[in-house]
Amino acid sequence: MRSRPWGRCARFQTSEWPEPCLHDEQRERETRQGSVEEMLDADAFLQNLSSRIDGFMYSGLNNADYNMTYLSDGFERLLGYDVASFLRNGTSFSSLIHADDLPAVDAAVGAALSASSRWQISYRVKTAGGTWKHVLETGGGRADASGEIAYLDGIVIDFGRANDLADRIQSGQTALDAIGQASDRMIEMLRSLKMLSLNARIEAARSAEAGAGFGVVAKEMGQLAALGEHVTKAVGTELGHLKSALRL
Repeated sequence: MRSRPWGRCARFQTSEWPEPCLHDEQRERETRQGSVEEMLDADAFLQNLSSRIDGFMYSGLNNADYNMTYLSDGFERLLGYDVASFLRNGTSFSSLIHADDLPAVDAAVGAALSASSRWQISYRVKTAGGTWKHVLETGGGRADASGEIAYLDGIVIDFGRANDLADRIQSGQTALDAIGQASDRMIEMLRSLKMLSLNARIEAARSAEAGAGFGVVAKEMGQLAALGEHVTKAVGTELGHLKSALRL
């Protein structure tokens, strides 16, 4: 008895045993269809996920400029830049990160890659409108075919609570600036008072006994002015410390 030719139909199809070949073709069609459906499902999942977060997903190159190769639609919603143009022009993402924050971002990414782990860091990024927005990024490295970490993938979300806090701190710093300016004016006024006190004491000394009482008042004015200047300078120093503590 001849054995059935179980193989690809293009090579083994015969009129005597057509069934296995038909089954092979059907399985191949089902496999291809399943792969296409899985790809469509994955793409739909990413689009759906992207639309539900206050931020964006990204994939980019592991270089100093953090050039992006993929950005979800949330990038434009969050920062206002056109995704297609940003990718086409090869715009440096690191150029959008606040200069004071970039070293910390570089350090976090480098440390995570060295440890084969993920990084999470908050920083300020410049919007298309020129304002600064606080974001929180979580990401990790991805190797290419050679095993080198060539890509960085992650997600960046709007750190809304930090943005609100930054607005309140900015308002507080404005108030502190106004207090500091008032403090400076008070110091100038107290210095003038000290000069008047000194002049008054000189005149009192010239008037001998007739100016004795005036001399006592002038002395008290000088002491009061000195004390006021000392206190005002101390207030200015503490204001400086407070402004430094509030600086993001």
